[in-house]
Order: sequence, then C-alpha cells, then structure tokens
Amino acid sequence: FTVKPLTSNDKQLLIGRKEVISKIVGWCKHRSARMILLIGNRGVGRTSLLNILGSEANKHFQFNIFPTQEPMKRLLEELYITVVSDFEVPRMASQLQDNLVRALPETGRLPLLSFDYPNISGSDIADVFKQISQIIRSLDAISIIALTPAQLAIWPQELIDEFDEEIKINSFNNKEIHEMIAKRVNSV
Repeated sequence: FTVKPLTSNDKQLLIGRKEVISKIVGWCKHRSARMILLIGNRGVGRTSLLNILGSEANKHFQFNIFPTQEPMKRLLEELYITVVSDFEVPRMASQLQDNLVRALPETGRLPLLSFDYPNISGSDIADVFKQISQIIRSLDAISIIALTPAQLAIWPQELIDEFDEEIKINSFNNKEIHEMIAKRVNSV
C-alpha cells in the first residue's frame, strides 16, 4: 500500500483522529470561525487529516507550496486568487481583505483554509503569518496552519497567542498502527 497522505476519497482509511475531526467539523457546522495550529511530527498524518477535513467543509482552500520570493506578498496573492477567483489582486490591503471577506459564503458550513509547509523553516512561516494573521482572522473560515514541533519551537509566543486552538497530533500507538495496516492492506 502507499504511504502518501490520504485524500478526501480515503476517509474510511483514517484512524485515531476521530476526536479532532469531530471538533473541527463541529466548528464548521456551527459557523464558529477559528485559527488553529495543528502540531505533529512528520508522518503522523497532518496532511491526511487536512485532506479529510477539507471534504467535510463547505470548501477547502489548500496552500502547500511556500513562495520563496516575497513570501508574504505571494501568499496573500495566492490566497486572494484562490478564494476570490480573481487574478487582479488589489494593491490596497484593506480592499484585498474586504474582497476576501465578501467572497466567503455567509451560510452553510464554514470553508477550511489549510496551510501546510513541512519542509520550510518555522521562522520563515512565522515571518509571513506575523504579517497576515489579522487578515486571516477577519475571514469567516476555519484556518489551520500545520506545523512540526520544531517549526513551532521557533515561533514567538505573541504569534502563537493569536491562535484560538493548538491541537497536537500524537504518533500512532501499536493498536492504531495495526489497525491502519489492516485497513490499508484490505483496501487493496
């Protein structure tokens, strides 16, 4: 079987994360916008969890390629183009923010914005989110930033404090490993 992250079509293969999914899906259903740090070591299923959660949200906007040149500007442009579906990004931050807010649905489940950059240094990610966290906070969405513990260790406490929740994903125990292997083998 493959060890690649699960996709939204592989929901039945996910194990050991039902509580996290239930909590976040509840926020989506009840339109309780949040900014969340999803913390876990490489290989514990952060990306798989984000993919499965995306299928439960109104829409899933995934961001997983970190821009190397002008990362804050490029990430904001990517966010705008993806959410608003308009390639003419306003130069004024206030106009950009207003358009983003208007582009998100006002009813139904909240959309999910996920930011997952496992191969980028924590300081580079922190520098960008220090600058754009207020724009993300203004959006009626569940915004999840996936980080490894090493990436998070570099973040300043003031930035961590801007998030509503810090959800830690632990490594699988022996029972979960056996269950995961059995499910994946049975699927093929």
